[in-house]
Parts: sequence; structure tokens; C-alpha cells
Amino acid sequence: MSQPMAHVFIVDENTFPVHLEYQFAGTTAGLKRLRYVPLYADIARVRPEDRVYFYLLRQGFYGPFRIDPDDQGVWWDKLDPTFLQDKLGRRLIYRVRVVADDVYPLAISEWDALDRYLRDPEHCLWSLVYRKLKGERGCTMIFPWEDDFLLALIKERNERETREPLRCRDGEHLTWDRATGEIRVVSGPFPAYNPGNPDHIGSPEDPLARLRTASGSETHLQAFLTQNYGRFPESDIVFGAESTICWVGNEVACGLGMQKIDLFVINEEQGTRKFRIIELKNDLPDAQMVWQLERYIDWTKRFVPGADSDNIQPALLCRNIRGRRPSRGVIDSFHEFNSAGFALPLEYIECSRSADSDGMTFYRVDYGARQ
Repeated sequence: MSQPMAHVFIVDENTFPVHLEYQFAGTTAGLKRLRYVPLYADIARVRPEDRVYFYLLRQGFYGPFRIDPDDQGVWWDKLDPTFLQDKLGRRLIYRVRVVADDVYPLAISEWDALDRYLRDPEHCLWSLVYRKLKGERGCTMIFPWEDDFLLALIKERNERETREPLRCRDGEHLTWDRATGEIRVVSGPFPAYNPGNPDHIGSPEDPLARLRTASGSETHLQAFLTQNYGRFPESDIVFGAESTICWVGNEVACGLGMQKIDLFVINEEQGTRKFRIIELKNDLPDAQMVWQLERYIDWTKRFVPGADSDNIQPALLCRNIRGRRPSRGVIDSFHEFNSAGFALPLEYIECSRSADSDGMTFYRVDYGARQ
């Protein structure tokens, strides 16, 4: 990774003090589900040292925090009730360690961060606006320029009120003051995240097991990829060289019609960026599938700074566990799509069961595209 990414976790007035004091963030799939692959796909993309903000409902955005650099990663609390559920009032099944990173005491309000910029596309935090409109709450990735803008807004608000970042000394910890709406340093060490039963800190599900079977889905493929980008042998084929990856997003909302890009990757090398738009499919494509990418390319050109036809790389990534070949009509649609000149020539990637292991293998398919 060439730089850390940024994520926003949703909290409320009851849960926020618990997250601050026990230094973690998490996502919920309701009170009944023990696991939920789409939810895991979201949080699986976090990496050590990534930046984190908490969005406190009806208050605003607090930060910055960061993912613990000790690389504990995401864990799964599979017990019922989950650890601290009595304090949280909700069941957070996927969790990650979060520590303060010169966090500011005051939040920037939702109005000042989102609503006031709806008529200013250059500064609007579209990643958060789209998630808000759809009502999705959990772990939301934000683009690098959105991260910079949100941090600047928080910093400016605190500097106007002569507030400095908070730093805890030994024997102190953070909490949230409901009366003032501020994060405060209080006496006493951070409470230990020590649930006792090791099943409260278990390894999350491995989407690879289902991905290899006929019952696997696009969601299992997406979860495997967000969990393992830069970590499996053919990662470069899908994501580009690991050293050039500066951002990975999944289910990237790209319009009020709630269209979503399965995977969006930003690569940067020697100051030059490439934008990968990756559509995932559970089986071989049909002749119309490639044209779905046209809408995503158009949105990227409009709202992603620096994106144009010469640096947008569209790709179809299809699961092919039956060893079949795309039809002639599908290949013709690829050539027709490329001739329209929307972006760089389409990359067609397949994944199938490895013949000599329990894994999956990813490979580009040469369909005769002109480079």
C-alpha cells in the first residue's frame, strides 16, 4: 500500500463512549445474524494504520483515529451476547482495534460536512451522502480527497475554538461527554478489552471455502478480494502491483439511482494514477454485461479528480468453476465496447479452483483486445 486509507464507523450516544473507552469499532447485522458476508466484505478492507472517523448520529464526525498498527486485524465475536452487548445495546459481530491519533475534542456537524456542500460537487463528500441516502450504517470507506477534506473541516472547527488535539498520558483515557458533546481526557487507564472467553475474539469466516463451491456467490468473491488484496499470488492481476495501491473500495455508490461499483481501485506510480473499475460476476458474462461498465466510467469521469479515458481501466472478473469459455457473442461485445473509446481496453479476468491446492487461481483471458 502506498498510503493508508480512511473509513467511517457509525455510532450513537450510547455506543460512542464504549468505543472510545475500550478502543474498538465494529459493525452490526442486527440481533439475530451470527455472521453476514456483505458486512464482512466492508470491514475486511481495513489495514493497520488506516485512518478512522466516528460518525455520531445527530452530532457529526469525530477524529482522527487509526486502526491499531499491531495488525490484529478484524475479529469475529460469534457468541450471543457479544462482548459489551449489555453496554452497547446492539450486537457487533465484526470488530477491529482503533486507537486515538491526536483526536480533536469537537466534531464537525453533519450539516457542515455534508449538507452545505450538496451544491458544490468538487467538495461534497459523495461517499457519505450516498450511504446516508440509502440508509446504510456500518463501515464506510471514503476517497483520499474526501479524507483530506473531512480532516481539514474537523481541524478548522477546533482551531476556531482554540481546541488542540487530545493526548492521553499514562493513567488516562478518552470518553465522550454527552452534556458538552466533546471527547474528553479523564483519569484512569483505558479499560482492558478482555472478554475472558476466547470465542469473543475469533477468526472471521474464510470466504474462500464457499468461493470454491457451486453455492459460492459474488459476495463471497468480493469478501475474499477485500480481505486479501495484496496478499494472494495473483493479486497484481486484479488490483495492480501492491506497492502502487493507494485505495480500495467495495460497493462504491455512484449515483442517486443507487448503482454501485463492486470494486474500485486507485493505483499510483511516480505521480501517475490509474483508476480500476471492476465488475464481479458469479458466472461467465453475457453480451450485455460489459455495457454496465459504461455508467460507472461516466460517473468516474465526472466525480473522481484526474480520471479520464486514458487512465480508467475497466475489468470484468468472473468466476468460472465449470471450465467453460465465453461465447463468440460475448467476445464481440468486448470488442464493440472497446471501439467506443470510453476508457482503456477492457480486461477480462477469470477465477477458478486451483488444481493443486485448496485455493482459487486468478488469470487474465486474452480475447484479442487491441492495446
